Amino acid sequence: MFDFPRERPRRSGECAWLSAMIGPRARRSAPEQRRDSWGAWVSLSRENFSKSADLWDTPGRETEKPYFGRLTTDLPVYPTTTLNLKTHVHTRPVGERPFVELEPTDHPLAVEQRTGITLARVREMAATVLHSGEAERQ
Repeated sequence: MFDFPRERPRRSGECAWLSAMIGPRARRSAPEQRRDSWGAWVSLSRENFSKSADLWDTPGRETEKPYFGRLTTDLPVYPTTTLNLKTHVHTRPVGERPFVELEPTDHPLAVEQRTGITLARVREMAATVLHSGEAERQ
């Protein structure tokens, strides 16, 4: 539902986007270990976008320092918008989408990314997304 293809960064006019993964960390106390994440888009500066695009197919790209960006995906399971949250985009090995680390704020997504979530919260998120999809189809 929120999963975007593993594609090269792309540019539209003055904006540059990168498809990346973002998500809260699963708490170790949860009986079932899961790594849940969202496919999300992040806006990068021209310089960071160009560097990311240049290194997209380069082995070892994961040694790059994180790129500063802003989240451009609004995740529907949070009470306040996730748009424009400050991020650090960590490049991963070729073939893997980058990982988005939010700057430490009091936004619920940033808090959950730092402290983790329970399996019950994962289920709550899934129910919210499934119910919002049902409402859109009606």
